Amino acid sequence: MEIQKANNNLAVKEKDIMSFLDMYGFSGIEENEKKQFIQICIMNELNPFKREAYITAYGQGKYRKFSILVGYEVYIKRAEMSGRLDGWKVETTGKVTNSSLKAVITIYRKDFTHPFTHEVYYAEYVQRTKEGRPNKFWAEKPVTMTKKVAISQGFRMCFNEVLGGLPYTTDEMPNEVINIDSVQQKPQNKKAITENLKIELIKGSENWDNVVNYALTKREIEAPKGKYIISPELEKEIFAEVAEIQKEQAEEEAYKEAQNELNN
Repeated sequence: MEIQKANNNLAVKEKDIMSFLDMYGFSGIEENEKKQFIQICIMNELNPFKREAYITAYGQGKYRKFSILVGYEVYIKRAEMSGRLDGWKVETTGKVTNSSLKAVITIYRKDFTHPFTHEVYYAEYVQRTKEGRPNKFWAEKPVTMTKKVAISQGFRMCFNEVLGGLPYTTDEMPNEVINIDSVQQKPQNKKAITENLKIELIKGSENWDNVVNYALTKREIEAPKGKYIISPELEKEIFAEVAEIQKEQAEEEAYKEAQNELNN
């Protein structure tokens, strides 16, 4: 079983994808989920080694679900490979403050007599935290995030015969808490919390940041529980913030890789 990359002799075997998932810290992904991931990659000729597809798992137990996602760059590349793309642009108008911000993508196809246009409103796709505030990405880069949704949807609709069936992008997915065990984390030099006196943990405080950093590094918060009073609700919020940080790191890395490919 292998993936044949179009116009390329590269072949990625099933066992190599399994090794890739384990190598990059996806050991928490269940075997049946891995197999589904492989099948999707094979059917759509996606190469995970080039970050064309990746997998995330959400929730625990009966609430667990997982998603197979792609970067919006994959849509653009596939459209270019079709030989029918004749240019595209995306523009924004409006403001976040009055919920009028929208992104409009215009795509030109060589076999279309008129350009294809599609618009996306920030208010309809902004991803929010449990408290109702925009998450870190949407709060810091609302224009960029709205553009990314417009690009993903626009290309998928305009090149349905090429992109139909491909997984969605993270920007179009609802907020979920990522299973920390399924994501690799780089070691960080954070001091472990070892004091025994339990104190109230206040969200937004320096102590809160310390616990979030600990969870990001260790993938669990048993040690902080020995010092702070952490309710099940607070624990969920901690891991939700960890998930947002992980998502930002992944998007920044994907963006840098896309920029490098465009420059080469």
